[in-house]
Amino acid sequence: MATATETLVERERELAAIEAALGRLVGERRGGAVWLQGPPGIGKTSLMREGERLARKNGAQALVATGAETETGFPFEIARQALAPLALAHDRAFERALTAPGGKLAAPIVRPDPAATTPEPAHAALYGLTSLFATIARERPLALLVDDLHWADPDSLRFVAYLARRCERLGVLLIVASFEPEHWPHTLAPESRDLESSCQCLRLDALSAEGVEQVLRAAFHETPPGGFASALHARSGGNPLFVRELIASLETAGMRPGARAVRYLEQACPASIARFLERRLELLSTTAHRVCEAAASLPGTPSLELLCEVAGIPQQQLRAALDELQTAGLARADGAHLRFAYPLVRSVVLRSLGSARREQLHALAAKALRLRGASDTEVAARLLHVAPRSDPHALETLLRAGSAALERGQPRAPQRSSSARWRKSTTIRCAASSCCYSGARN
Repeated sequence: MATATETLVERERELAAIEAALGRLVGERRGGAVWLQGPPGIGKTSLMREGERLARKNGAQALVATGAETETGFPFEIARQALAPLALAHDRAFERALTAPGGKLAAPIVRPDPAATTPEPAHAALYGLTSLFATIARERPLALLVDDLHWADPDSLRFVAYLARRCERLGVLLIVASFEPEHWPHTLAPESRDLESSCQCLRLDALSAEGVEQVLRAAFHETPPGGFASALHARSGGNPLFVRELIASLETAGMRPGARAVRYLEQACPASIARFLERRLELLSTTAHRVCEAAASLPGTPSLELLCEVAGIPQQQLRAALDELQTAGLARADGAHLRFAYPLVRSVVLRSLGSARREQLHALAAKALRLRGASDTEVAARLLHVAPRSDPHALETLLRAGSAALERGQPRAPQRSSSARWRKSTTIRCAASSCCYSGARN
């Protein structure tokens, strides 16, 4: 069985834009700026790697940098990181560019002097770095690729926006990838708007069910049975990273696409995905985390008003919490409701809860749903996770929900000839379970 690879699926539009920009760069020495936008795991980094490969294949020089959460306090780190290979190799073209009039202004950034106490003025630094990249580009077509730009330091963001406005006439191709700008911190809004106005912006979509089937065919070298690609698409939300990791977990479990694997997918949450989502959850404020926990304890797409009740927060605090969840790529407001970005988020949140906290949330959810007139079935689904003493109305609700389920014929009797006997025994079991739930001894 083959492991799922990073084959680019349903990314023809983005690849065509990158190839066209590279064609103009190499053929006409005309630069440009392309901005790939999307949530975590959507495939931005895979496209950036392919862009770097295509640049080098077409004879361009590719300089690469990546933003990091731990380096947001280092001024101009993106430029320094991109230029580091040239500086370390003492590249002749680079050294000449560094001694040119404009390049001299960038020297303190590229090779900082520990004894210097006064940093370069902001505009001088921007002009110096831009001149340095332009001079390097005159020697050989230059592509600058910056991944995870949303984690770049503020000075680097200003430099990237400054360069983007001048790329075309300077003969530099800038390709950047990041979260969508509306998910950036509000303090960076001017830089993101400035950059957006200078770039060809491409938003990456989640894979369709057909795209997921294409990934499955590449991984297993066969067409998956009907419905399996849809099941994988539903579980992963079409996120390419999650699709690959779920396929890899199938391989580890020794499974191939089929009915058994569909049942496995319903509960599967590979450790790699769990860690990925846990890291995003750890960055949330206490309020946003409480909203996330409340949403996980409620069925479907809960209303925002209901979320406030279960999370125990005033509505004024909810908007900021929703912004955090959307920025983290975990959930978003869908009208008056909250929707998790992927079903896997709910699974990870519930698994992260201690038993006492999980029970508390289900009890609060059951109470809030009952007060809002939810069906006994909806309330009972929460009560099944709550200790008997937590809700005095639990027994009556469970009995009504059980009776309604039996009236609907759920679950089905295994054989028609024994349906009456099965119905009687199921009723007895339901009553016995309810008695146990209520703490009765007899």
